Amino acid sequence: MLIADMDGGAGPSLFPLHRCKTLHLVRHAQGIHNVEGDKNYKAYLSPEYFDAHLTPLGWQQVDNLRKHVHASGLSKRVDLVITSPLIRYKAIHFWKENVQLLH
Repeated sequence: MLIADMDGGAGPSLFPLHRCKTLHLVRHAQGIHNVEGDKNYKAYLSPEYFDAHLTPLGWQQVDNLRKHVHASGLSKRVDLVITSPLIRYKAIHFWKENVQLLH
């Protein structure tokens, strides 16, 4: 049994591509816990950084991803965004207004 390639190749497929969804996994941007964890790995275990805020670099990373998502047209094809309830994931609101958001 052959699976069609990602570009929609003409070979037989287990599932028709028109019935499949694409899953994008996005890691959160840089948070304060990442900076402190780079200095001292034990900082990752600190309750102080459990729900860490983004750093200025993290917000720049969010903005860069937002620009890419809109420029590529991906924002028009997103049906659902699933996020963690942590503060740093709240930056995900750049997708589009009518997207279903679960955390």
